[in-house]
Amino acid sequence: MKGVRDLESIPEPPEKAKNAFAITLFCMEAAFDSRSKDFLKHAFDRYPDRDYLIVTQPHTVSENSLLQKFTLVGKKPENTFTHVLYIIHRDSLYEEDLVVHRASPHDIEGIKDLLETMEDKKGAFDSLYEATVNPDSPNLSFVCKIHDDVIGAFLLAKDVNLDYYKSHFHIQDSILLGEHERKGHTRLLFSIINPIFERCTRFILKELMRLSANTCLYFEIHDKTVIPTIFHELVHVRSRRFPHFLDRKWDHERYVAESAQQADQIPVDGHDRDPQDEVESPFALCFTTKRLLSEPKIIKNSRIVVVGASDTGISFIEALLSISYLQFTNIVLIAPGGLPHHHCGDNKAMNLKAASTSYTQQELKRLMLETRVRVINARMVDIDRSDKNIILHDETIIPYDTLVLAMGL
Repeated sequence: MKGVRDLESIPEPPEKAKNAFAITLFCMEAAFDSRSKDFLKHAFDRYPDRDYLIVTQPHTVSENSLLQKFTLVGKKPENTFTHVLYIIHRDSLYEEDLVVHRASPHDIEGIKDLLETMEDKKGAFDSLYEATVNPDSPNLSFVCKIHDDVIGAFLLAKDVNLDYYKSHFHIQDSILLGEHERKGHTRLLFSIINPIFERCTRFILKELMRLSANTCLYFEIHDKTVIPTIFHELVHVRSRRFPHFLDRKWDHERYVAESAQQADQIPVDGHDRDPQDEVESPFALCFTTKRLLSEPKIIKNSRIVVVGASDTGISFIEALLSISYLQFTNIVLIAPGGLPHHHCGDNKAMNLKAASTSYTQQELKRLMLETRVRVINARMVDIDRSDKNIILHDETIIPYDTLVLAMGL
């Protein structure tokens, strides 16, 4: 399909390449909307030679119960199509047979096959294997299976350094820690799931927490961490900013937490981290809880375009992404040079300049906006309010439903 610029020039595909059919009209009385998923089985039975079913709808239309079974397909940067695309594979109908349980030696081969397409498959397999065969391992391994086929694998830590999380991240703003037992916290170390069953992620996470007897699950994102497909189910936590600019600890008396005193006795994940080190954490942190997983997220496909990577623009995007019950799928940030840390180095002498009063270079990196929104390195030169488009300096057209101008604010 290279070189295709319009619908008229698309060549007719060969018959063997036709592997999908589409929904062109779907109507359901509101009282029976929850039963719309029953239509899928009969639709695939009607086309036994097709593996995929697709449907498109305008950005501003909310998802119905039927689309909650579909996977939203991401757009290419040059795409200006006014609809969003959803797709579902016929094998996803087997989701009712999905089970999650602790990994056993019998699952080793299935796990190995699942990891075959990964770059670091050896490291991932070794970690899962050690947690599976060694009962004294500090980690727990789980598998998701459908009809004895492994379609997902997960690795959880048995315990976490909660004092470090509390001292370096604002987790108390999002979690009532007093309502959770100390042993009810775990960290997701590794996850992989067949893309066909991505929509089952929420159910899988609930099962993982039930089987591991945990109520809070954390996920750390380091510089080279591969963002997993379950990332959209997690909530980002802001890191704490320590009120000094010195590369040494403050000379004052410190309180040593009881859990820190027992760190040598209890092998926990991240036990070598000092909660009192007064150094900003080198990684970003996300989390979810049982309560959050029990509340369905509302998908918002509206095209939100923010012009200007100023403090106001970035904080506006951060505020949208921090809403735990909403998932924004189409946020675009337009700014010359992209995000500030893309064109400003880590030189501390440069960072003393008043380029930003709200975000440091490290804080911007840990917000991970590049993986959560679409960032365009460009300048806006005109606004077409009638058609709701903005025009960039290279004549690229970016459509919007909501436009936020935050240049220099």
